[in-house]
Amino acid sequence: MKNSEIVSHIEAPLLTAGFVHVGSALSQNAMPRWDKVPAAFVHPLKDDALGENRVSSCAHSQVRMERFGVVIVCAIDDLEDWRVEVDKALLTPNPATGEWLPGRKHATNWVEGEIVDLTATQIWWRDTYSTKTERRFP
Repeated sequence: MKNSEIVSHIEAPLLTAGFVHVGSALSQNAMPRWDKVPAAFVHPLKDDALGENRVSSCAHSQVRMERFGVVIVCAIDDLEDWRVEVDKALLTPNPATGEWLPGRKHATNWVEGEIVDLTATQIWWRDTYSTKTERRFP
């Protein structure tokens, strides 16, 4: 899944909730220190195969588990409130389309959370999410 698709999916609800910035980042070094918080940065983490490849005379397919992270930058005391807003944006399907993320009919799941960095005024916290996808090749 493209990072930009995840950002597009969560940007409006997070900005409405009070986030100052929602965007993509490929590494912690690519995420600048923000004076204005809260901010959320989306980045890919890991893909795993789920089961065997399926091969037929006309196609090849494989189900995969895609993992991505959302790093929240905020004041330490505000972390749990902002995590709830990110969860709301990712863990409920779009009522109009039934999609959890663009093009995905499988649920998005929370996997784990962990500290990325800590300063005197900010915490950098990553929540990891996963979703299934099926890749098909002619």
